[in-house]
Amino acid sequence: MKSNPTPLIIIFVIAAAIFMVENDGGPIFEPLPSTEISSGGTQNQNSNNSNTSTGTTPPNTEVKQESEYRRWINIQNRTRSRFEGAPGEESITIALSYSAPGPVDISKWQIWSVSTGNKAIIGNGLLYPKENGDGELYPIILYPGERAIVYTYVSPLQYSYKPNICFGYLNKNFPYHVARQCPYLEYSALPLPFFDRGNECRDFIENLPICDTPSDDEDYPAGITSQCQNYVESLVGYDNCVAHWNNNENFHTGNWIVHLNRTGKMYNDKNEKILLFDEKGLLVDEL
Repeated sequence: MKSNPTPLIIIFVIAAAIFMVENDGGPIFEPLPSTEISSGGTQNQNSNNSNTSTGTTPPNTEVKQESEYRRWINIQNRTRSRFEGAPGEESITIALSYSAPGPVDISKWQIWSVSTGNKAIIGNGLLYPKENGDGELYPIILYPGERAIVYTYVSPLQYSYKPNICFGYLNKNFPYHVARQCPYLEYSALPLPFFDRGNECRDFIENLPICDTPSDDEDYPAGITSQCQNYVESLVGYDNCVAHWNNNENFHTGNWIVHLNRTGKMYNDKNEKILLFDEKGLLVDEL
């Protein structure tokens, strides 16, 4: 007596249908482990703890599974390096549309180079960096109309950061467009909290060049008291400036500056395609 193959065929069809349903709408690729976060300090890109990877096959971009952010975020303004093998000023810009319905957290998003196979994850950054590069890390959140400029090279502050009105006190290798500015000292120093008989201290403060940091006796003219010197030195300098101004609504002065902390180039100069994926591994934009 021959067995009837019909039940086996029905079971196979049902199993195949379940598999297709479960895989519909999933990510193009598996997201990288969350421990491989970019902007997490200077690391050698070829080490096991690197925040970037090299030589991995990019995701299958033929499958058009797009992110919910696709209509609001785009990659723009790619800048190529002028140096052979070195990242130089190599960068891209991630922009959030003015018409976006709200802010977008781009931390844990991934950038892929199709031609090189390089990939990197955007990590958290410093909102209130200290002079030595320390500080609490925050998610990199873009508000409608804001941008994040993503540089390949190693951050001068170890992490990504958002510039502020005190950056003029820092002697760091910032990108050219980061404003080197400081508040006028008189805005925070006057009126004086002590009696100044001949107005020498007041006159000194009003005429002190922006971002200057007097620290020795020879930096002060005759007639300036030690009380005045101590007072001025408690206000000048980067960390003092941040402590005084960090609650000001205009404290931050520009876009997020993201660093991938690579010592080599991220992209090819020619025949390049750059892909941006959200934290779920879904395609946001390509350039």
